[in-house]
Amino acid sequence: MSRIPNLLLTVVATLIFSSFAIAQNTLPLNTGFDHSSGTPYSIGVQDNYWINIASFPPSAPVAPTGSWVILKHPLWAAPFANTQWISARTTFTSASGTNPSNPAYVIFRKCFCLQPGFTTPSLSLSVRGDDNIEIWLNTITNEVLDSTPGNSGSLSSPILATHTAGFVQGRNCLYVLLEDTFFGATGLNLQGTVSARGSLLIAQGVAVSFAPCNCLSGPLPTEDKEAVESRISDQDEQIIREILEIREARRRNK
Repeated sequence: MSRIPNLLLTVVATLIFSSFAIAQNTLPLNTGFDHSSGTPYSIGVQDNYWINIASFPPSAPVAPTGSWVILKHPLWAAPFANTQWISARTTFTSASGTNPSNPAYVIFRKCFCLQPGFTTPSLSLSVRGDDNIEIWLNTITNEVLDSTPGNSGSLSSPILATHTAGFVQGRNCLYVLLEDTFFGATGLNLQGTVSARGSLLIAQGVAVSFAPCNCLSGPLPTEDKEAVESRISDQDEQIIREILEIREARRRNK
């Protein structure tokens, strides 16, 4: 008699797990959002999910590090729901010594993991920035948003973007180039989601930590943690180099 209920429980559990695995799941990609608590970070702390991987002039502390959650500039729009404005520094003040022909910049990265068997992935973003924004998914050939003014003001409409191409099994990363062309205030505010049928995980920290996925190739491989982190670092260095080449070419063509 006891075997039948146990069998039924096993079948029900399997069906529930299978339904979750193939369901359309969604993760927030918001700036200034603490996934561990499900609430926005407080002003003045670091966002440990949106990571500053490069900036000029250098940020303090030196990148890569979590971006800083900042108090918005008086002329900026209020942050989107469940978000905060972020920057490379502890305030919205940009670095000194830059000018419109050589603007300050920061490259932000946020990663998530698509586990084996995922289908129908998509991004949906609402973005504001001071000043110019450009966004890629995984590679510079997969552009989500072309370079555009950030519409940071309270009377301007946010920039909307959707994207369905270039997703891969394992580690996927959004890269945002934010340029300060007027050497004044600078900041990024993004509200967005990634959706897919299948299991989704968000990345935390500079080393992009996950469990049970290293976000390189799906399930954790046999290689050790240092090897995984070294490969992530190499990938970031490559895309930083390519983004800065695009930026330099744009400046030369002006």
